[in-house]
Formats: sequence, structure tokens, C-alpha cells
Amino acid sequence: MTMINNLLKMVLAFSVAICMFGCDAMEIEKVKGGTLNDYKQTTIGKAIESSFGDVEWKYFETDKGVKVVEAKGWPGKKTIYAFFLYQYGALLTKEDIGSLDAERLLALRDECAKLEKVVIQFIFHANSDEFEVGFCGLGTEPMKCNRLLQHIYDNDTHYESVHPTCSAVNKAISKVEKAHAEAEASKYGTFTDNRDGSLYKTVVIGGKTWMAENLKYKTEKSHCYNNEVGMCAKYGRLYDWDDAIKACPEGWHLPSWGDFDKLFGAARGGDFSKAEGNILKASVGWNGSEIGTDDVGFSALPGGYHDRIDNDPDFPGHYQGEGSSAGFWSSSEATNEICYAAYHMSLSGDSDMALASAESCKSWSLSVRCVKD
Repeated sequence: MTMINNLLKMVLAFSVAICMFGCDAMEIEKVKGGTLNDYKQTTIGKAIESSFGDVEWKYFETDKGVKVVEAKGWPGKKTIYAFFLYQYGALLTKEDIGSLDAERLLALRDECAKLEKVVIQFIFHANSDEFEVGFCGLGTEPMKCNRLLQHIYDNDTHYESVHPTCSAVNKAISKVEKAHAEAEASKYGTFTDNRDGSLYKTVVIGGKTWMAENLKYKTEKSHCYNNEVGMCAKYGRLYDWDDAIKACPEGWHLPSWGDFDKLFGAARGGDFSKAEGNILKASVGWNGSEIGTDDVGFSALPGGYHDRIDNDPDFPGHYQGEGSSAGFWSSSEATNEICYAAYHMSLSGDSDMALASAESCKSWSLSVRCVKD
């Protein structure tokens, strides 16, 4: 009896050992060699391996003891799961991709970035070798299994990688970005302020040469927004009017109300239906609903302002508008009952317009753009 018991234990241990090292493969082979639904002309394994690239097979059991075989592979151009790429032109040739506009190329690049292996999971019926499809998805995003499998069987698909297509897209985008950078660089000139060595981009708009950046030259009363040095690097310095009128370097001057008005006309290009505010604003850095297009290279940034009133101890002033508004002093003085005032050009993230005749007290601190004499 003892010998029989020992023999039974040895057989059981051998069976367990076989399962430890072979059961996964056995269950996978059952699926790979099986057929599905009404499709009898080929096995599910052959259909998947011909339709997807670099297929990985895996067997596991859930915490509830459900047996699952999973197939995971790269989608091919001819599989139904490439439809999300197809609509953006993923099935086009490399030459076709090279002719796509920047917006479509960027949309296609976003889709390529989402590319994951297609996952198909087969669930075994309890106490049976029969199985059914339990899950299909692109990565973890569920898709309709019947659509995928019907396409595989009906069209006898064969794997073609979408990766070369995505590679061609990325190369095309690089060319577009390089051409854009070169075009942007050619739009600007440069000027070095010999007083402190600061280098400024310049741009010609309507026949006048403007600084395409805010002035950074330190005067006696100029300061950074919120007294933070980093704000000066980002937005330039803020000046009261008395400092602004003499802050521009030799050969340059603070623009008049008329200079700004001509700037608006040049920005619109004679089309009064265009909103000059968005044309003059930089395309990044603004809060609000009205987005800058920076069509003429003025690149206005929302450096905010400081609203101090002279000789009023009860009103020391506040920093306001960083990220949402910009004010640029003009040399034109204004009549104001509250204080000595001057006109300035005003831009807002919530408006597509620009105003050249806004008035502020001269004790306020605003940004400065210089225009060449």
C-alpha cells in the first residue's frame, strides 16, 4: 500500500510539473488551432499572425479562475484597427505625405503617438476547451471585436507595418518646422543697445522699424513686474512716462499716438474687417479667449502694469494684468482731470481689438516699444 501511495504521489507531482511548464502552451495552442464563429477556412491563430506583426501570445487565469489566452500584435495598414490612421491619410504614399499641410501632418503625428498593439483576449468556457472572444482593444481602449475579426477573415489580410508611415510623417513635420523657423528668422533683424549690451529683435511693419521685444534698459525709476527679476527677462521693464520718454536708445524714439495708429493700419493691411489686436499679440503667453496670431511679428506679450498715482499716500499702486493685458506708452500727452496723463496702446487677452488712444496717469508704469527714427 505504501508503494502504491508513493507511486500515486510521483504521478501527481509529474502531472503538476507538466502543467507548470506546459499548460500555458497547451491552452495557447488550443486557441491558435481553433476556429471561431462561422469561419472554418482557417484557424484563428493563422488569421491573427498573418494580420498583425510581432504577435505575442500569453495565457493567464483571472482571480476568479477564468482561463484567458491573449494575443497582442502591431496593427497593420490593412487591419480594421488602422481606420483611425486611415482617415488622416496613413495609407498614403511617402510622396503624398510630403504634400500634406502642417495641420494635417500634426494631426497624423498625434495619431501615430497613440499607436499601441492590438489586444484580443479569448475566454475558455468552464470545464471545456471551447472559447469565445472576451475583449478586443487598441491598447486598453475597447473596440468592436466582430468588426475586427470579420475584416480579418473576409479580406485575408496580411501584415504591413504602419511604422514606416509614421516615420515618414515625422520626417515631413521636421521639414515643415525647419522651413517655418527659417521663415521666422528671415522676418526679423537685430539691434544691440550699446548702453547695456542688450540684443533686440526688430521687425519692419508699414515701412517703420519697430523693436519686436519690450525694452529692458534699466532707468532710475523702472522696475520689474511684482519686483521679480524673472519678469524683466520675460516682459522687459515697466516705466513711468517720464522715464519712458527718454528710455529709448540713440536713433530710436518712443512712438507717438500717430505711430501706433499707423501700426494698426499696416497690421490690417488695408482690410478693416481684421482685428489688429490679435494680429499684434504673440501667439503664445496670453490668457483669455482672444488668441494672438502674430501675423506681422510685433509679438506683444502681456507684461501687465503698475497703477501708482503720484502724491497719494493712500494709493501706493498695484501690479495687475500679467498674462492678460499689455500697455505700451506713447509720447503723446493727454488731458485728464484726475492726473497728468498720456496716451498708450492697450491690448487685452479678452479682446481682439487694440486701442491707441487709451489714457493713463504718467505715474503708472507700462511697457515700452521703441521705433527707429
